[in-house]
Amino acid sequence: MARTQSRKARQNGVYDLAAHRLAGRFDVAIVSPDGTPTPVTITLCSRYGKEYRARQVEAEREKIESASGKSAPLDATAVAENFILDLMVGLTVGWSGIVVDGEDWDCTPAKVRELYTADGLGWIYDQVADAYLRRERFFTAPSDS
Repeated sequence: MARTQSRKARQNGVYDLAAHRLAGRFDVAIVSPDGTPTPVTITLCSRYGKEYRARQVEAEREKIESASGKSAPLDATAVAENFILDLMVGLTVGWSGIVVDGEDWDCTPAKVRELYTADGLGWIYDQVADAYLRRERFFTAPSDS
């Protein structure tokens, strides 16, 4: 249940920060590249919660285990892109309707990364990143009651 500002706080010109807490999760409905709805929904969590931190630890562990030991020099653009990709992998905590090449995929950090970086499927990552980066979707709707 979302907290709301008390009438006293509103009347005295006080801004109650607790009335605008981030929601714990939200779903992103994915549309196809031609704009038609799909049955795919991707669930993101708040970057500030325990769920995100746990996913980040799991994702980092999987990344280290799959590393080939070779590291290529990165430029600033690549570093920024990798940061956002890592962030989106950690934020993605669930999905429904995902089938790739006839195979159902579990929502593990490795599969999330694979989906978001798969050739020809960048439109999915773009929608998810855009939905998260438009922060207003993460705020609960304040109530006047």
